[in-house]
Amino acid sequence: MSFILDCFYVALLVVGMPLVLASRKLRRGLWVRLRAALGGRRLRIDPGRGVVLVHCVSVGEVAAAVSLVEALERTFPDRQVVVSTTTPPGMATAARRLPGRVLTYFPFDFSLGVSRFLDRLSPEMVILMELEAWPNFLRAAELRGIPVVLTNGRLTELSLRRYLKLSFFSREVFSRIGRYLVQSEEYRERFLRLGVPEDRIVVAGNIKYDSVRLRADEQKLGRFRDMFRVGQGTLVLVGGSTYAAEEKALVRIFKKLRAYHLDLRLILAPRQLDRLDEVKSVVEEGGLKYALRSRLETKSPDDLVERVIVLDTVGELADIYALGSVVFVGGSLIDRGGHNMVEPAALGVPTLFGPHTYHFNQSTRFLLDAHAAVMVKDEYELEDVLKRLLESPKIREMMGANARRAVLNEKGAVERHITEISQILS
Repeated sequence: MSFILDCFYVALLVVGMPLVLASRKLRRGLWVRLRAALGGRRLRIDPGRGVVLVHCVSVGEVAAAVSLVEALERTFPDRQVVVSTTTPPGMATAARRLPGRVLTYFPFDFSLGVSRFLDRLSPEMVILMELEAWPNFLRAAELRGIPVVLTNGRLTELSLRRYLKLSFFSREVFSRIGRYLVQSEEYRERFLRLGVPEDRIVVAGNIKYDSVRLRADEQKLGRFRDMFRVGQGTLVLVGGSTYAAEEKALVRIFKKLRAYHLDLRLILAPRQLDRLDEVKSVVEEGGLKYALRSRLETKSPDDLVERVIVLDTVGELADIYALGSVVFVGGSLIDRGGHNMVEPAALGVPTLFGPHTYHFNQSTRFLLDAHAAVMVKDEYELEDVLKRLLESPKIREMMGANARRAVLNEKGAVERHITEISQILS
């Protein structure tokens, strides 16, 4: 099986190589993961302590894992927690949110690479965040007797249908995960449909609610207010994790809303920073000027009132959300499945998103049921809801309070995860 998979991966690399060579982002991602497979840089592993490997895919999983990593270190001081990630943005977030920890890139799933990776770390346990199930890696862990635990597990309906089409393959892969700590009963039922034994699945809740902040860092918030020239009464619309069609819609809406709110500001945070030139073009084609966040560190522009601010840095969106009077979370007006909408809502900022949120169905229902967010069906409804919210501080305040209350009620998932992990690790 490993040989067949290796051949398949090689074929994929050969076919996809033109795309990799054409993209700086893909080239960098390929290089860092190949280095991890070949041995990578020397890691500061303490030979006197057992290792627990926590693997996160990218930025979102790293952010969610922070509270789990800290709880593991408190509960098992005799173990060293090593965090791996797949992408450079994920690594940058891990370095910022988990300073002083041992961080490494996760290798490509070639059998030789994952074997060398596991032999180098010799972990007592592997913890996978959400669902990152690579067959060669799981097989290598099983051969070494290393227990694998899925934490904060979730499985979308779309992913379930795909796995069921390859049930002969997926059942073998998922049988190598020893314990499934899932976010909800809905996800438990989906894993059962995949053939995961019932006694391996525990509904432990969503640790993202434990990691999410209910208050902004006042020092950072004040710094951004000064940098962006945003006064206490200034209205700010933040578009987070956006794509081209959504940015065009927000620019059009922003221009209309400025007729009612002359001091309104727009902050655009594109999902992919390699699209910066495209984002700048969208703003300019809308007849507006822009300021890049990275250029505001040393010198502020003379007149930000006439400008859109484009966030071209990594790891600051969560803090900038707190500047918002209203937030729109992207990947949702278009068919991308949405992005994390709990993060801005928990900060007390009224949060909007489109109808395409299938990657975050649980979070969507959670916020809508709490009257803490609004789903809009298209650009026109987005404009209408934004106009009403900007005109009503009371409604904005009510939505923010509802979100904070709902998130606070959901906290405690990390403790439930630690209880289950302790039974295995002890």
